[in-house]
Amino acid sequence: MLEDDRCLTQDALQSCDEESGELSSLDCNELCGQFVNFTCIDTATGQHGCWCVEPGAQKVYACWELESCLQGCSWDTTDACANECFSRTTASTVRMYGALVHCARSYCEQVCAESPDTCGGCLDDAMAGLAGDCAVSRSVCDADRNDEWGP
Repeated sequence: MLEDDRCLTQDALQSCDEESGELSSLDCNELCGQFVNFTCIDTATGQHGCWCVEPGAQKVYACWELESCLQGCSWDTTDACANECFSRTTASTVRMYGALVHCARSYCEQVCAESPDTCGGCLDDAMAGLAGDCAVSRSVCDADRNDEWGP
């Protein structure tokens, strides 16, 4: 996990060199190497970082099932529970759900910084597709099917 200044997109971190003041962008997909970038996300320290995960080979969990599994876990990148959830789906599903998470977190970033007591409600609404521009990501996630559904 690389911590940095802010998430520009699901896949890009922007950092500021403390000495020169120059901005630079870092690609989470490159930083994750052999792993898959779930999303650029805020960390417990208030900084931002790439969340690199190791998905599985079979899609046991569709996007909405991955979401349900992760609800019982912490949002710590080293959490064994979260790692187990990610291992039960494919890279494309990890990325699909990551897009929804990034959308919600980006939309609510200002609200969460200024009013922590309303942060949860903002995130819930955005994740449900009721706030921000997250409706498309929500509908794509909800329409996703696991491998048991067949072609």
